[in-house]
Amino acid sequence: MNNGIISKYSTAKGDRWLIKLSLTDPITKKKVRTTRRGFKKLSEAKLAAQKLEAEEKKQTRNLKSHFFFREIFLEYEEGYSKHLKPSTVYRKSIDFNKWILPHFGDKRLKDITKKECQKFIDFMSTQLKSYKPIIIQARNVFDFASAMVVKLFQAVISIN
Repeated sequence: MNNGIISKYSTAKGDRWLIKLSLTDPITKKKVRTTRRGFKKLSEAKLAAQKLEAEEKKQTRNLKSHFFFREIFLEYEEGYSKHLKPSTVYRKSIDFNKWILPHFGDKRLKDITKKECQKFIDFMSTQLKSYKPIIIQARNVFDFASAMVVKLFQAVISIN
């Protein structure tokens, strides 16, 4: 437990343990304080704290579809920029900032439809002769988000 407090308190029925955790709401990204009381043993309190933190991580992963395209792009960019030359990273960032992010950046992944993607492809075909590399870059971000969901389901299946 890395962001909480476990402490002992006294009641008429004897000593008990309580936990105070600071969890992050996966949608609003705001910190939320929570308290759980009444544990008879320290080990029970620690186990409950671990379960709450694990549940928070699970919710965060399940809600990737609530994230904005821009947030997923930043995670994607962090990963691919390690393996490319700086000049390539620079060129791709210009393409993303000029063409892709103005269309999809402020939208949630779950709200982007196939029809909207097709409109973007049609728009790009009127703007550039060689528009396919930009379409491929946008598709790579969607593929990256899908791969994250697949990894989540594999992790959940392996736990159960």
